[in-house]
Amino acid sequence: MLMHEFIDLFGLKKADVENWLARPTVQLHTKYQKTNSGRSRRFTRLNVTELALIGAFVASGVKASDAALFVNVLMDEQRFSISGGKRFYAFAPHDHLNGVPMQELNSSALTKLIENSPRGSIAIIDIGGIFQRVETLFAEI
Repeated sequence: MLMHEFIDLFGLKKADVENWLARPTVQLHTKYQKTNSGRSRRFTRLNVTELALIGAFVASGVKASDAALFVNVLMDEQRFSISGGKRFYAFAPHDHLNGVPMQELNSSALTKLIENSPRGSIAIIDIGGIFQRVETLFAEI
């Protein structure tokens, strides 16, 4: 799959993805096709999943380098197990390591996160939804 076929679906910017691919501080864990002059890079299902998850965490205030490390752990835990993995991940801004994985959005757990957040706000990422959208995208090709 080519970059232009998935970036809009996941709210990614081409420049950000190219930056993540080029920066050694952003430790990507899936194998990426090498680029050749005049040819577009192709992305695998795992590549797209990794980039979409990183993009979601970056949009929620996590540095790309931190997001890439955390996404690697999430992908190992989730391993495309939509039924067995947790669907949502909620965390206070700048505190993604102390977030709460949830199968369903639980108001008491969310309230506790908000109360413990210095800014009184939280971010929620639909991990399972991202995995499902990647699956749907690749099923269509």
